[in-house]
Amino acid sequence: FHEVKEWIRFHYHHCVFLCAPSSRKNLERRGFQHVLSMFEQCGIPVLDCFEKQTETVQKEVLFQKRSEIADVLVLKEGIEIPDKKLVLIDDVVTTGSTLLALQHLLKDKHCTEALCLCIHPKLFAQYDKKCRGICIY
Repeated sequence: FHEVKEWIRFHYHHCVFLCAPSSRKNLERRGFQHVLSMFEQCGIPVLDCFEKQTETVQKEVLFQKRSEIADVLVLKEGIEIPDKKLVLIDDVVTTGSTLLALQHLLKDKHCTEALCLCIHPKLFAQYDKKCRGICIY
């Protein structure tokens, strides 16, 4: 991540990052929201504005049931979503269900634009093949 920190700051300085929530169990185990901490290092506003209402851990859910994450995710009470370009961040994307659910929550708040940024080695490998090794990560 440190290798792309300046690149992210340059390209997304006008945005606000919104991180997909971790489960309470993982937050307690780690002691902090790891994705939020990483992106705070870029000097760009990061909002911790989503939460899971139940202890759902996506990696423990069968592929066919992952879309049900939308029933679990909510916007935290009292969080003001700024009128800026928003970047949704999820550290692992398998089906995209979490990002789609978060985007739906934002649509209800009249957000006009959302970009999605995810970090996963398999996605980088696929991108790298398509772009013949010309990518920044």
